[in-house]
Amino acid sequence: MPRGEARFSRHSCFNGIAATVLSKARHQRQFIMASSVNTATPSAEPEKAEPVKLVAPLWHTVLVVLLLLAIALRSFYAGGLLGGTNSTRITRYLITMAMEWALVGVVFWGIRLNGTTMRQLIGGDWSQAKWFFRDLGIAIVFLIASILLLSVVSSAMHLGPPDNVRGFLPHTGMEKSLWILLSLTAGICEEIVTRGYLQRQFTALTRSAPTAIVIQGAIFGVAHIYQGWGHVFVIFLLGCMLGGLAQWRKTLRPGIVSHFLQDATAIFQHGM
Repeated sequence: MPRGEARFSRHSCFNGIAATVLSKARHQRQFIMASSVNTATPSAEPEKAEPVKLVAPLWHTVLVVLLLLAIALRSFYAGGLLGGTNSTRITRYLITMAMEWALVGVVFWGIRLNGTTMRQLIGGDWSQAKWFFRDLGIAIVFLIASILLLSVVSSAMHLGPPDNVRGFLPHTGMEKSLWILLSLTAGICEEIVTRGYLQRQFTALTRSAPTAIVIQGAIFGVAHIYQGWGHVFVIFLLGCMLGGLAQWRKTLRPGIVSHFLQDATAIFQHGM
């Protein structure tokens, strides 16, 4: 082959190789830019928070509210705890505990109709000791804060302890023992029914957690109508505070502990 043709052939080969390398580099760069654009571009449809669902049928919630109002009226005419004005304190404690657990049974029946478990309604358990002590600490801080705040409100409204409440506070050792069980029952049952069941239901119905907290707080206050309308307002505030605690912690456990401690300490009003 003549020398000029050889040089021309080598030059053409070099140009071909260079063109191939540049083409591959250009395609690779375009691929990288396209990938980065796809990664950086947000989705046209932002993710929406899943709405809270009903934990029981709507008719069941109407039934629970009606039962609560009926019990409240019965307590109002009985002058306090269920059982009648002529019943002994022990009898009234036992009847009230039975009624509260019966309400929890009604709630359990309703949530099972929608496939909800009691553990889901309460929000976990104390399978680890550190969770219990964490909830205990939160409950004590909440209890102190709520007592201070509600004491200010009661003082501003010139409210003292209702006379009928003093009448069914425990005196004897047996009554004090049952009062502790009554306080534990109230802490568990009332939190499950109001902050657990009703608050979840009204959150699903209104699509608003604050609205649900206010509604369940109002029902909780009216359920204590036997203490008088002034105390109904104070208990309404307490119910809203407990509702806020449940909404914040996503569990009823601190509220149950705080509710129990607040009721149980009433035995000190008559001394040990």
